[in-house]
Amino acid sequence: MIFRRAALTVATLFFGSPLAAAPQTAGSGLVGFQPARVAPARVAPARVAPARPVPRGRRPRNASTPCANSANGAGSFVGGGYAGIAAGEYSGVLVGSVNDACTDNSAIAAGLNNGIFVDSANPQGGASGSFIGAGNGNTSSGFYTALGAGQENTITTLGAWSFLGAGDYNSVNAPYAFVGAGIDNETDGQNSFVGGGQGNVATGAYAAIAGGGAGGDYELGQHEGNKASGDYSFIGGGESSIAGGTGSAVLGGFAGFATGNYASVGGGEANFATATFSFVGAGYSNRVSGASAFIGSGSGNTASGLDASIGAGTANVAAASAGVIGGGNDNLVSPGTAGRSNGAAYGVVGGGAHNAVKSLIDGGAEYGVVAGGSGNTVEGVAGAVGGGDGNTVSGIYATVPGGAENLAAGTGSFAAGVRARATNNGAFVWSDGTGTKSLASTANDQFLARASGGIFLYSNATDTAGVKLAPGSGTWASLSDRTMKTAIAPLDERSILAKVVALPVTSWSYRSEDPRVRHVGPMAQDFYAAFRVGEDDRHITTIDEDGVALAAIKGLNAKTEREDTTRQMAIERLERQNAKLANELALLKREVAALAARR
Repeated sequence: MIFRRAALTVATLFFGSPLAAAPQTAGSGLVGFQPARVAPARVAPARVAPARPVPRGRRPRNASTPCANSANGAGSFVGGGYAGIAAGEYSGVLVGSVNDACTDNSAIAAGLNNGIFVDSANPQGGASGSFIGAGNGNTSSGFYTALGAGQENTITTLGAWSFLGAGDYNSVNAPYAFVGAGIDNETDGQNSFVGGGQGNVATGAYAAIAGGGAGGDYELGQHEGNKASGDYSFIGGGESSIAGGTGSAVLGGFAGFATGNYASVGGGEANFATATFSFVGAGYSNRVSGASAFIGSGSGNTASGLDASIGAGTANVAAASAGVIGGGNDNLVSPGTAGRSNGAAYGVVGGGAHNAVKSLIDGGAEYGVVAGGSGNTVEGVAGAVGGGDGNTVSGIYATVPGGAENLAAGTGSFAAGVRARATNNGAFVWSDGTGTKSLASTANDQFLARASGGIFLYSNATDTAGVKLAPGSGTWASLSDRTMKTAIAPLDERSILAKVVALPVTSWSYRSEDPRVRHVGPMAQDFYAAFRVGEDDRHITTIDEDGVALAAIKGLNAKTEREDTTRQMAIERLERQNAKLANELALLKREVAALAARR
C-alpha cells in the first residue's frame, strides 16, 4: 500500500491531473498512472542513417504492440508513460514511451523506444544492473552498464560494466569501455574510451580517442573518423587518423598514422610514424619508418634510418642510422650498402638545399657533416663542409670550410676559397678564385696558397709587425719601418767584423730533408753566442743575419779605408824618398862626369 502511494505521487509530479488510469497487466510489479492512449509523435533524427535491425531479444514495435504499461518482474515498477515494460526483477521504467527494462535490477528513466534486454544470440550474457536515462531507440544488453541519453545508441552483451553518455548511433562492444557522446562512435577494446566526435572507433585494449573525426571514406578523398586499434593507443582529436601500434598516439590533425608500437604523431596532415618509438610532430606528408626516428615538422620529409631525425624543411631524407637533417630542402643522409658499408651513419646536414652526406659504393661517410649551403657533398668518413656551393669532400677527415667548387679528396686534406683542389693526403690548398684555373696540390702534406692581391702575415694584435709577399713578387719583405722601432743603438762595426771572421760557417743538411740537399751557414747557437740577437739560440732570423752581414761589410770597409790611407802615405813617402835619391844620383853623375873631363 505504501509503495502504491509513492508511485501515485511520482506519477502526479510527472503528469499532473486529471489522469486516466491505465490497466495493469499480469505480474507482481506495480504500474502507475499513464495519460490517455495517444501515440507519441516521433521526431526524425537530424542525420539520415541506414535502417537498423530490431535488436535480438527485444519485442518488435508495430501496430499490434500493447499500449498498456506492464510491470511483470518481482519488485518491478513502471511509473507512467506509454507502453512501458518492467519485466526483470527489481526493474523499473519511470516515464516515457515504449521503454523496456527486461533484465533484473535494470532501469529506464525516460525517453522513447529504449530497451534493456538479454541478447537472444547470447542469452547467458544478461544485462542485469543496467540503466538508460533517456533518449530514443537506445539499447543495452551488457551487465551493469549505463547509457545516458541520445538516439540509437547501443551497448552490446560484450560491453559489461561500460558507459555511453549521449549522442547518436554510438556503440560499446567491450567491457569497461566508455563513449561520452558524438555520432557513430564505437569502442571495441576492453577499457577503451571515446570522448566524443564522429565516426571514431577504439578497438585496442585501453585505447582512447578524445574526440574529432567525421563521416565519409578517406580512400575516396572524404573525411572519416579516427581509429585507435593499438592496445593503450591514443588519439586526441582531428580526422581520419589511426593509432595502430601498441602505446601509439596521434594528438590531432588530419590523416595522421601512428602504426608503430609507441609511435606518435603530434598533428599536421598525412603524417606517418610506422616504426617503433617513431615520432612526427607536425607538417604535411612526413614519414618516419626508422625505429626511434624523429621528424619535427615540414613537408615531404622521410626519416627511415634507425634513430634518424629531421627537424623541419621539405623533401629531406635521413636514411642512415642516427642521421640528422636540421632543415632546408632536398637534403640527404644516405643509407649504407648491405655487407659493404655503413653509409652515412651519424651523418649531419644542418640545412640548406640539395646537400648530401652519402657513402661511396665500397666506402662509408660515417660522422660526415654538411653545415649548410647548396649542392655540397660529403663522401668520406668524418668529412666536413661548412657551407658554400658545389663543394665536395671525399677524403677521410677532410674539410672544406666554404667557398665554391672546392674538392678535398686526400685524407686529412683541406681546401678553401674557390676551385681549390686538395687531392693529396694532408694537403692544404687555398685558392683566391682568380681566373678560371683550379689550384691543385701536387704532393702529400703540402701547403699551397694563391692570393693574387698579396700575402700579409702579422705577428701582433695591431697589425704593425710581420712580413708580406707583394702581388707578383717572389720574396718576403720584413717590416723595417723606423717609426716601428725602438732602443736604436750604434754598432762597433770592427767588432762585428771580428766576430764574423771568428764565426764558424759550414756546409750541412737538415735531418728531416733529403741528405743530397746541402746548405751553407752558421749554427744558431754560435750566431747567438757571438751577437746576442733574436728570440733564442735555436733560430736565426733573416733580418738579423742580413744586419750582421751589413755591419761586417761596413767594418771591413772601414778597415780597408784605413789600410788604404796608410798605404797611400807610405807610397807618398817612398815617392819623396825616390825623388830625393834621384836628385842625389843625378848630382853624383854630374860630378863623376866633371872629374872624368879633368883627366
